[in-house]
Amino acid sequence: MNYGIDIITDGEIYRDVYVFQFLRQCDGVDFKNAEHTTYRNGACHATLPVVSGRSRLSGTLRKLKLYISD
Repeated sequence: MNYGIDIITDGEIYRDVYVFQFLRQCDGVDFKNAEHTTYRNGACHATLPVVSGRSRLSGTLRKLKLYISD
């Protein structure tokens, strides 16, 4: 048996990228048909939203208040 540490995390690995919170309030950004991509010479992988049309803010920024520091 191996009881070593496999993954070190601060417990927030499940959270969205902060910019995604803004993009979810925009028209023209498609999260349902997100595409998987590799970057940093294959070291990192991510599933990213696709720009599906002309982008514009469709929601409100009040939902983002949590991420804005004073």
